[in-house]
Amino acid sequence: MTNDVLGAHIKKMKNAHLMSENQVGIELFEFVEPKMPETKNRVYSGFFHVCVIAEDLEQKAEEMEYMERQTVPPDLL
Repeated sequence: MTNDVLGAHIKKMKNAHLMSENQVGIELFEFVEPKMPETKNRVYSGFFHVCVIAEDLEQKAEEMEYMERQTVPPDLL
């Protein structure tokens, strides 16, 4: 499945799925071969997707957009 989504160039990776009792989950990936390239802006190094489950997805998207403007420096937006 990984190669179907990310491509055949991914030879080896590790991942873990963690879930709390209140349905908050996180999925961790480590790309072993090939490694993620180094970047000057380490804020986004290796970050490639976010999954959100909400009853009102439009409202949640607006809240997240608002919070992004409050927490991310303008030069990174």
